[in-house]
Order: sequence, then C-alpha cells, then structure tokens
Amino acid sequence: MTWTSVGRPAPISQYEAPEFGLFAAHGPNEIETPLTATFSDFSLCVPEDPACAAPAVDEGYRPLWDGATLDGWNQAGPGGFAVVPDEERAGSCALESVGDPAGLGMLWHEEEFDSYRLHLDFKAVAEDDNSGVFIGFPDPGDDPWVAVRQGYEIQIDDTGGSPGAADSSKTGSIYTFQAPTSFPTVAGEWNEMEIEVDDPMIRVWINDVLVNEYHNPDGSGRDLATGYVGIQNNRVSDNVFFRDIWIKELGDDQCPEPETPPAGFVPLFDGETLDGWTQAGPGGFEIDECGLLEPYGGMGLLWYDERTFADYVMRVDFRVQAPTDNAGVFVRFPDPQGDPWIPVNEGHEVQIYDATDNPLTRTGAIYNFAPAETLATNPIGEWNTMEIEVIGQEYRVTLNGTEVTTYTGDGSRGLEGYVGLQNHSAGQAAGESVEFRNVWIKEIEDELTVDASVAPAEPDGAGGWYVSPVTLTLESNDPDAELYWRPRTDETQWLTWTEPVVFDADGVYNIDYKAVVPGDGGGEPAEKEILVGSGGFGFSETEFSVRQGDTVKFQYVPGYAHDVVVTDENGVVLASRPLGDDWEDDPFSFEATEVGTYYVYCTPHSNRPDPDDPTTWAGMVSTFEVTPSGGEPPVETGIEEIEFLIDRTGPATAASLAGEQAGDVYTGPVTVTLDAQDATSGVAEPHYRMAGEEEPAVYDEPITVTAPGTHTVEFRSVDVAGNAEDWQSVEFTIGDGDPGACPHPDMRETVVIGEIDSGVTNHALDDGCTVNDLILDDGEWVNHGAFVRHTRDVTDQLVADGVLSGRERGAIVSAAARSDIGRPGASHRMSWSLS
Repeated sequence: MTWTSVGRPAPISQYEAPEFGLFAAHGPNEIETPLTATFSDFSLCVPEDPACAAPAVDEGYRPLWDGATLDGWNQAGPGGFAVVPDEERAGSCALESVGDPAGLGMLWHEEEFDSYRLHLDFKAVAEDDNSGVFIGFPDPGDDPWVAVRQGYEIQIDDTGGSPGAADSSKTGSIYTFQAPTSFPTVAGEWNEMEIEVDDPMIRVWINDVLVNEYHNPDGSGRDLATGYVGIQNNRVSDNVFFRDIWIKELGDDQCPEPETPPAGFVPLFDGETLDGWTQAGPGGFEIDECGLLEPYGGMGLLWYDERTFADYVMRVDFRVQAPTDNAGVFVRFPDPQGDPWIPVNEGHEVQIYDATDNPLTRTGAIYNFAPAETLATNPIGEWNTMEIEVIGQEYRVTLNGTEVTTYTGDGSRGLEGYVGLQNHSAGQAAGESVEFRNVWIKEIEDELTVDASVAPAEPDGAGGWYVSPVTLTLESNDPDAELYWRPRTDETQWLTWTEPVVFDADGVYNIDYKAVVPGDGGGEPAEKEILVGSGGFGFSETEFSVRQGDTVKFQYVPGYAHDVVVTDENGVVLASRPLGDDWEDDPFSFEATEVGTYYVYCTPHSNRPDPDDPTTWAGMVSTFEVTPSGGEPPVETGIEEIEFLIDRTGPATAASLAGEQAGDVYTGPVTVTLDAQDATSGVAEPHYRMAGEEEPAVYDEPITVTAPGTHTVEFRSVDVAGNAEDWQSVEFTIGDGDPGACPHPDMRETVVIGEIDSGVTNHALDDGCTVNDLILDDGEWVNHGAFVRHTRDVTDQLVADGVLSGRERGAIVSAAARSDIGRPGASHRMSWSLS
C-alpha cells in the first residue's frame, strides 16, 4: 500500500467531538469516463506525542519554551500552535502555527518583562507565509488584538502580504511603523531572530544582521517599559515554525548596544578613538570600556576639527549622574585656537544642567539666548536624546522627542562653524558626571519631505478611536511636488491628493502617502500609455505631454477595427498602424525623439473620407507635446504611513427571554439574556436597568426576575470607542401562581372542532387559554344546533374582543356546523397532546 500526503497535519484537540471522513477528488479537467472511488481497509491512528529534548540555551539566556509542552503559555484567539518533531534536529521539537478561518491568534508567555533580549529561530516554509513576534503589550486575556493595538509586531512575511507591499510590512519590520534596512531572511530555512527591548528602543537582528532600530515615540499609546511577548498564528494557509525561544533580561550594568545612525546621519565620534577631535582648554575626555565619552576637569571643549557645518541636524545622547552635572553642546563657532571661551562668545551652547529653575540656563536652552520652555530630561541615570536643528537663523532643540526650544538668531553669530562637546566637570574624574554617546550629524540639502495630518488631531473617542469623520491632509516642502496616497488594503494604484480627503466609514485605516517632483525627463526614458477606444469611442487623454526620448504606447481597447496614424503639426504622417493588425496583444508604440507638437488620428476603417488625409477622418483626435529633456530625474520621498481608527456606529444589543409560560404570561422566574455585537471597535460594556431606575448596572451575566407582575428591562451597550446605543426595552409578565382558567391549554396550531380543522389560527388569550379551550366540543349537548349556537356565541365575543376577524369567525362556525358534535351517536372530540 502506498500513502500519498494531501496536506500538512493539524491538531484536532481544539475541536469538540471531531469527526472524520473520506473523499475523492479529481483535477481541474473534466473526466471523460467517470470512475467510482472505493475505499477499504482504512484505519485511524493516534500518533504518540513526539520525544522532545530540552533546549540547549546560550550563556546568559533562559528558555521561555521548554521545547516539549505549552506550559507557561496561553493561547489568545482562534487557532494555535502544535508541538511537532524538528525534522532537522533528531530528538528535538518545534512549534508549528495552526491557522483558523476565524482569524489571527497569538500564543503568549505568562511572564511580563521590562528590559530584555528575546531570541528565537523561525522558518517560514514559503515566502508569503505570515506570522510575527509581538512585544510590549499588556495582558491580552483571550483577545490577540490587544497585542496588535497596544504592542508592536516584528513581522514575518517576506512578501509583506500583497504584491507591491511597503517594506514596513515585510520580515524584520516594526509592522506598519518602520521598514527594515535589509532582508537577510531565507524562506524555507531556519532563521535566527533577536529582539532587544530597552524602553524606548526596539532593535531587531536577523541572522546576525541588525535590520531595525526603532524609537517608540511619546504619545504612541504603546508602553515598552513593561509588557508580554508572544508569537502569532494567522491564516490557515500559513506554515511557520518556531524553536529556541529564549530570553535574557538586561541589567543596569550592561553596556548600551551600539546603534546605527538613522538614514542621512553620519557619526562624528567612532566610539573607540578621538580621531578628528581636538581639546581646547583644561580637562578633557576619556573613552570607557563601553565606548562612552566621559568628561573630566574643565572648563574646556572637545571640538570636531575635520570641517565646519552650515545647516544641519545634530543628534547627541547623554546621561547625568546628578542634577548638578554640567556640560553642553556647542554649534557654529570658529576655530577656538585652544581657547574654550571663543565658542562661548562667538557660537551657541545648548545647555545640559538640570539643577536650576531658570529656563535660560537649564537643559535644552540655547544658553542665555532662548529659554527651554519645559524640562524634558529623563530620570537621573537614564539616557537622553538631544536633537539640535540649525537652518539659517532658525534654531530648534528637541529633547527626548519633545520640542523644548526655538530661536531666531539675531545675526550676532555666524551661519557656519564647528561643533563640540563641553567638559564642565572641575574636580570630577572621568565617569563621575556627564556621559556622551551617538554623536551624529545630518546636513540639510533641501530634502524633499511630505507630512500627513488628520483632523481632529487627536482621537475624539475612547481607546484611540475616532467617533467622528477624519480629514486627511498632505503637505510637502516643495510646492511643485505631486502628492499621492493609497489605502493599504488596495496597493494597486496611487491616488492623487489635491484636497483634504474625508473618511467617515467605520474601519481601521492604514494610509500610505508620498511626494513626487516629476523632474524634466532625466534618468531612464519613461513610457506613457494611452488607451484607444476608452469609454467606447475616445482616447483616455486627448491632451498630454512627454519628454524627449520617452515612448508613447497606444493600447487598443477591444471594439471595432481602427486605423491609427501619428502626424506632426504640418500633417506629415510619421507612423501608422495598418488596419487588421493584432494590436490588442501587440500595442502600437511611438518613440518621441523630436521636440514638437503631434497629433494622433484614430477612426474605424469606414470613416475615412480621404484615406491619405487624416485631418478629414471622422473619429478620435488627440494632441501631445514632446518637450526637451533637461536631464533631471524625478525625485520622490519614501513611502510614509499614517494610521487611524474610526468607529461611528454604536453597538447592537438584543434581549431574549426564557421561562415557563402559560400563553403570554410566565408562570415562574424569567431569565433575560443580552447579546451585544459591535463589528468595529468591539463591545466595551452592556448596561441594563429596571424601568424607573436611574442608574444602570453593568451586564456580566443573565438577569433573573422572580417577582410576580409586569416588568420592563431597559438595556443598551457601549463600544470601545465610546459609542452608546439608544436605550431599548423588553417587557414581560410573571403570574402570581394562580394556574388561571386553563392550567393545561390546548396548544394546537389551528382551531379544530371535533375532527374538523377550521384552518383558523388557534390564538392564545391573555388568561392563558386558547380559542380551542373556549369551544366546548367535548361537552354534553342536547342536540347539534345547541352546540353550533354555543360556537357562534363564543366566536361573536372573540370578534368583539378583537381576537378574531369576521372571516375567521365564519370559518369556525362552518366547521362546527359540519361536525358531528351533538348529533345522536356522535363520539366526543379526539384527544390531543404536545410532545
């Protein structure tokens, strides 16, 4: 017997009472002679749990996954992970993702961590298999979306999830926030990933290559100070494996991990030597074993002597050991020639000193020139990032992501000069005061930028959700730039932004945007596509321009056979497409080699009064200009992203009642169950109250009402975004225990007289009886006429009470007249029962 595998195995432990079966299938082509599939001698075996060796862990780490069980881990959401043999390590096991049609899930570890390095190996069988590693999220319970919305995901998906996806959606990205700098992952093979979380920084290595460094911005709504870790299972089709999940908790005695300058920045200090730097004045700087610059003595200045700078952004990390520690960053000063007071008197100092309330002399101030509006330093002993932007006479200081100082120069200082670090540590040895690292600079050369903003600027609902329409505005620093945007859900086409775009539908919006300055034809020649026959009869553009050297491609839209010619402005035919050519599959192209004005004539073959003079043709005409190529290529920004959440629709809540009934009246306790649904942000809290009460209660379990009487329960729900639905109500009556006139009502669907079915609905009455109960067809009657009169009297009253219509009354009386009730020798009506 030969077995053929038709798919990867999946655990069935998550299903209650699973069943199995057999099926036969054929390929996509029809079978000329159908065959009958037969099965015999089949069996179902339950495999033994694989033998799994304990993991071998690198020094300094401890295992989070024991290599054999899911002890210490919790599954949030659908799907899960299966423990399977590691095919490349005999006797070892791995975790295999198991998707579920209901959506993504996450396996998360029960411990919470603050500063740590997480190690794991992963293998995505195919490039488009999707998973991820979540970090820095609060306790998710059973909801994996808590990690999505309040933590960060390190993506695993080499394709980014769709053709042309942004790099910020691919393996190694901080998903949708920052793209990796490289892609060293190999699909189908085991890859090593290390993630370091040291608030506010995230660093990611893949196969020993640092691919991402991300700074968690203030106000992001995500807190890296503490949180959980987890791995994602996504679609049913995704096949991703994990192993060697370890963690190393970082202590205060760790050297800071080396960082890579952001795009455009270059380091001025190499972390090992003082090459390129000169000391002016007393004291100096030493480099410790971690590569930190540590000043001593002073007052002096260590200045970068390689060159001067004009407009730039300078970034420096520093930390202090006491509020009285003193230093500064100097900008735009001339050669000090050994005198540290020349930078003081002819440049600007950005101060480092926390032990003062004077805004002009505290950290972040442009010393004695512009105040620091707020003291934005981190607690003593923690690293701070200072960013100093100098453009012309405009100065701006940002500290730990907060803008603290702006200043417009008065012309007393130059617009170009050197940069340096101050040692103001008289009486202090190296390592006893301020420390510096990551001294980087980026020169500004009118770089094209694009910014996105939304209005309202901040979510006006709860939980980061907007409950009103959101208006998206794009802006570039170049007025000639063309602005584009597209929703992440449709990356096939960029949309031109010309005016604010309003989003008012519920949903999670991930918007890509960019700016493009078209240039004047530099770089590789471009191709311009024009549809011929667009809309049935016409060109997609009747006036357009291309650059010299470009190609115009005329793409035929199926319809009628056409003749097409291109002429110059004098009517001379330069190119033509003969009738009958197959140019639906072979487009007609024209190379724009000469500057000038050109005309395109296109018409059905029969519409050519003069075949040699296209100006007489009754058809389509398009004009285009070929302009000179100046050799300047187009310039565009990278793809930027913005995300916002909209939920303007309140939840929907339904109530159901359960209890014993007699007619419309309940004979005992009534249980009220609420079911709340919200398709966007989710339900936060259902509320309920009894009619007449002012304060509602939070619904967390079914409500039971026992007291006799008529009761009204009012209810509503509030979603996570803060939308509250209108109050609704459900009313019911509980009897006082009296069985009433009909303790065992006749509940047949229609009114039946003896053995005659009238076809009329057997209505239930307020006292618990039904129409069948009121017509006494099982009584003793002196004659048939007496029974018919009884039936007429009962139905007359039911008509008067609004229970029956006149037509229904007639049908019931007719059934009574046709029955044998009251006739000599007639039997009583047949018994009935409900089962």
